[in-house]
Amino acid sequence: MNTDNPAIAPAQPLPPPETRWEWHSLQIGLLGFFLFPSPFFLFVAAALLGTAQRTWAQWRSHPINQALGLLFVLQLVSVAYCDRPLDALLGMANYGPFYLFFAVIPDLVRTAAQLQRIAFLLVIGSVPHIILGWGQMLWDWQTPEWWSGMFGWSMLPGGSPWLRMSSGFFYANNYGFYLAIILCFALGLWLISWRNWRSTGQNSTLIRLVGLSSIILGNTSTLWMTQSRNGWMLAMVAGLAIALYARWWWLLCFAGGFGGSVLWAAFLPAQGGASLREIIPFALWGRLSGEMYPLPDALSRVSVWQFALDRIQDRPLWGWGVRSFERLYEPAMGVWVAHPHNIFLLWGVEWGIPLALFFVVWVGWVCWRAGWWIGKSMPRVQRRDRPQQQPILFALGLAWGLCVLYNCFDVSIFDFRTNFLGWLLLTLIAGMSRPRGQDNP
Repeated sequence: MNTDNPAIAPAQPLPPPETRWEWHSLQIGLLGFFLFPSPFFLFVAAALLGTAQRTWAQWRSHPINQALGLLFVLQLVSVAYCDRPLDALLGMANYGPFYLFFAVIPDLVRTAAQLQRIAFLLVIGSVPHIILGWGQMLWDWQTPEWWSGMFGWSMLPGGSPWLRMSSGFFYANNYGFYLAIILCFALGLWLISWRNWRSTGQNSTLIRLVGLSSIILGNTSTLWMTQSRNGWMLAMVAGLAIALYARWWWLLCFAGGFGGSVLWAAFLPAQGGASLREIIPFALWGRLSGEMYPLPDALSRVSVWQFALDRIQDRPLWGWGVRSFERLYEPAMGVWVAHPHNIFLLWGVEWGIPLALFFVVWVGWVCWRAGWWIGKSMPRVQRRDRPQQQPILFALGLAWGLCVLYNCFDVSIFDFRTNFLGWLLLTLIAGMSRPRGQDNP
């Protein structure tokens, strides 16, 4: 029983999560979800419903879940105040189902060993997308017309947009976000395998190390082909963070020096960057600076952000409603933009300042509580889970940090799979604050 939460009534002991059929159903769903989301989400839904039935009294009484329920109710109230309630209600599909997922699944995934298994499944599940991406660019692979209706995604020859690899995602930036998050887990698993191989020298560990190295190589090569500046930024941060965590100072210095040189060439040509541009490929500094694909001012991040801030000032309390930004922007600016390329500005426009702050504080609460629990229970974690598994906890925190960083420059919630991936990361973080043996949330 959780003695730190005396207000919560004692619960009947639950069987270990690893022995439940819901845990196995969740694993199957996560393995195939990002390739075939429609059928494999049924396995995730079965795990969700089964866990909810087992832990109904616990999860409905959890303060974090209660706060999330209050947020959902207030969002529904804001729907009634917007100009197009039906459109806003349909837009709530990007939020409501994932609230239920968050409220339930942390009771199923509680240990670093489970987290490592999920990370492995996500990494293995990314291999088909890497293969599809190269087929898309090299051999003009595409899906038939009926494919999208059955599996929820389609693939165009040459990428989307043209000459930017998107694989099975509708846009290259979404694919870049997915690859960057998977890269975090792949690097964490690689570090675990590396340490195990150095300590044991077993052939099985070496095979896993070689396999993970191949996946990381495929991941970074396809990430390069997306030409996604956000994806490149996330991958660079992930590499630097892992190098710092592993204390590979030589790699940290090399990556930092190379990245700094590219940024210098891209944004400071008058201060010596012009000379670097003669050495560094245009594909790098030209893409980062925007010179490769110049955009009109109405499509720039600065213009979009300023427009969003102006609309927030017009309706600061209840906002304009979910799915309102695109219909506001096009008549005013003459071009179509789906969102303000910043999740916090999006929430401010759609919900208003109070609800946006509510959501931000709630997410911060989840992360703070998880960090506090992990720090408090670290001795128990070290006894229960092998110390070699600790890098996967770091990889999870890094992946979530990259998710937040990405959403400062783009929005991941409008693609079902990237939205699910973001909520999965937050759900796993919450699960780490409910260690095994704790029957109450």
